[in-house]
Amino acid sequence: MLTVILALSGLRYPGPVLELAAVLARADMPVALLILGLHLKFTTARGRWADIGRVLGIRYAPGFAVGMALYALPSFDRTFRAGAFSSLLLPPTLIYPFNAVQFRYHDEFVGLLLNVSNVVSCFLLRGISNVLRLPFPRARTRR
Repeated sequence: MLTVILALSGLRYPGPVLELAAVLARADMPVALLILGLHLKFTTARGRWADIGRVLGIRYAPGFAVGMALYALPSFDRTFRAGAFSSLLLPPTLIYPFNAVQFRYHDEFVGLLLNVSNVVSCFLLRGISNVLRLPFPRARTRR
C-alpha cells in the first residue's frame, strides 16, 4: 500500500532500499526452489512405481502429442505455438490432493505422483525448450 501511495505522489524510495529490494528479488526464486526441494519426498512401496509410470504416461503422452501437433501448425505465431505446447506439459494442479481425500485414494501415492510430475515437467519443459529453441520471454530488469 505504501508503494502505491509513493508512486501516486511521485516520490521514490531511497537508493539503498531499492538495492536491497533488487537483491531480495534475485534471491526469491532460488529460495522458493530450495523450499520446494526440502518438501519433496520420493519414498513409496516398490510396486507403486509402475503405477506412477502409467499415470505419468497417460498424463504426458497426449499432452506431448497434441503439443507437437500444435507446434507444427504454421498458421500461428511461433510464440503462441510455444506457449500452447508448453502449457500442455505444465505440472498438474494442486486439486489432486483434494480429490485424493474426497475419493479416499492413497494419500502417499498422490503426493509422490505430484512430486514426480513436478520434477518431470521441469525437465521436459527445459529440455524441449532447449531442443526446439522456443522463444520464451525473459524477465526484464529495470535499472
